[in-house]
Amino acid sequence: MNRRNTRWGILLVAGISFLLIAAACSSDSEPVAQSPTPRPTATTSAPAAQATTPTSITAPVTTAATSNLSIGNKVGEHIPDFSVLLGDGSVSRSSEILAEGKPVFMFFWATWCSVCRGELQEMLGVYPEFKDKVAFYAVGQDPTESVSRLVSAAEDRNYPWPVASAGPGMLRTLNIVSQSSKLAFTTDGEITYKAGYGQGDADRWRQVFEDLLASN
Repeated sequence: MNRRNTRWGILLVAGISFLLIAAACSSDSEPVAQSPTPRPTATTSAPAAQATTPTSITAPVTTAATSNLSIGNKVGEHIPDFSVLLGDGSVSRSSEILAEGKPVFMFFWATWCSVCRGELQEMLGVYPEFKDKVAFYAVGQDPTESVSRLVSAAEDRNYPWPVASAGPGMLRTLNIVSQSSKLAFTTDGEITYKAGYGQGDADRWRQVFEDLLASN
């Protein structure tokens, strides 16, 4: 009886031990959950903006070369470079006068010239019609007369146009040899009219003005 009980006790203990070992092994062999590996995110970079070079715009320059004219002082030629001293004391070059975009009529005079006085009196009847469209200058031809003297005489005679004095070498360059000479040129610098002492009248000058405007 005692042996039987002892055997059953041993078997019971062995069974319990087996169950405990099996449970422990099962716990140790359970796989550990792994964190999912993050999937790389595709990034799309925006294309870099391409730098653009601005196109430079160059204003056209009117010269004898671009107008296919030879430089000279005769009708049909391109005026040479010259300068005038204006009544306000400023100096203006021929290129600056042309840049104003108006054709030009120049009358060369002297305060003591009686023929000039008579012709400019006739010009008073023509000038108002064209003063906004044609640049008219009364340019002193006598080198002994200052621009202030010319301005004073013009004011006394109620001349409405700009008064100037010929710049250095201008008279020689344009071949102006006497008072009462006239010179007209287009916005391209082409000389269209040239007359000497006592030549021309109101009707002729009106036609010169109209021809200058028609050439634009």
